[in-house]
Amino acid sequence: MTHSESTLSSPSPTIAFLHEELICGGAEKVSVSTARHLKAQGIHSVFFITKQSDLAPHHLEDLDVCHLPNEAQRGEYFTADNINKLATTIQTRNIRVLLIIGSNMTILRVPQKLRQLTPGCKYVYWLHNKPFWEFDDKQGNARVAALHSLKKKLIYEWIKRPKYVLLKSLYIRKLQRQYKECLRTLDGIITLHPVYQQQFSSDLQLSETESKRIFSFINTLDVCQQPHLEKKKRIGYVGRLALSSKQVDLFLRMWKRIADKLPGWELCIYGTGPAEEMLKKLIREQQITQVQLMGYIANTQEAYNDMAILCLPSKYEGWGLVLTEAQNNGVIPVAFDCCRAIPTIIGEAEEAAGVLVAPNDWKDLSQQIVRLGKDDAYRSRLQQRCLEKRWTYQEGINEKEWKRFLAWIAEEEGTTKTS
Repeated sequence: MTHSESTLSSPSPTIAFLHEELICGGAEKVSVSTARHLKAQGIHSVFFITKQSDLAPHHLEDLDVCHLPNEAQRGEYFTADNINKLATTIQTRNIRVLLIIGSNMTILRVPQKLRQLTPGCKYVYWLHNKPFWEFDDKQGNARVAALHSLKKKLIYEWIKRPKYVLLKSLYIRKLQRQYKECLRTLDGIITLHPVYQQQFSSDLQLSETESKRIFSFINTLDVCQQPHLEKKKRIGYVGRLALSSKQVDLFLRMWKRIADKLPGWELCIYGTGPAEEMLKKLIREQQITQVQLMGYIANTQEAYNDMAILCLPSKYEGWGLVLTEAQNNGVIPVAFDCCRAIPTIIGEAEEAAGVLVAPNDWKDLSQQIVRLGKDDAYRSRLQQRCLEKRWTYQEGINEKEWKRFLAWIAEEEGTTKTS
């Protein structure tokens, strides 16, 4: 046994996850799956949360959850009371690393006081999005704000949208500086794909030592051994009902234009979120047919059993967990090429296990969905490729990186940083 192995295994280490709440979104699913994977290796996990959600399903009851005193305010977790609770729990539970999930990296700073109180703990940010996603979010929020009045719409179309195009490089450079500041208060970062790992090293001009603190874990799945392949004529969306990132309103408007070309097909939207009432109003006022808002669904397996096509119309993503879940169930994913990871999920040409569409090309997206709905043979071929692709998401794909990460946790040098 090496020194790193003995340090890690005696006494038994604990890894902690810090979430705002456990609502079973993509990031939460990955954390829960990771915790259960680590448990099989004798590594215990604790979940710190700042808010209890009514949507947390009963199957999360086996988790070791610690509630922090104060709710997160705009992504800021580290109030004085939360710092004290974190420090006490980290010390008494032998927590060796705290994985911070969900906070905005542009404002995240691990306080020096927390580090001083927990010298044996490392702090790692788990980015469940693409690097510099904040720029796309800023654009999306400006579009959504413009929906509320003609004046705002004109300002967006004639001033804000051109400004984002012309000044994109300046926005990105500002984000790069903010990421660097964040990294100075962290011990490491976890990304969703090696391509993001490389992007961080290049765009932030990290040294070789700094680059070794960037890790990459591809989201894995429990491969469905016998997926239900007799599908209904159903196109699905699974996710948060949000406008700036998920663009569900634009998706519904697109569906209105093609619904009559797909008789017998229906669009089912699974999820809840801040735009739910607005989407209900849109469906009613625009008289959009062949569509149902299904609401929150605790067991998404039921949705995948029935749908034949899954569409992810996002402006930006980090990974797109629903795309791999769809493939795992013989459901054909269709998505915009809105981040570097999505092409690796869907694939290209004759190897494609789904349909990849150029970013925000709504015309092509609508044409691809119509083709899938009408061409049974084409749909069958893609379904078969999805079934083949699902085997690439087994847990073992991250084994080498997990070994590197766990060995790094055990290192004694460099565990104390200053903000």
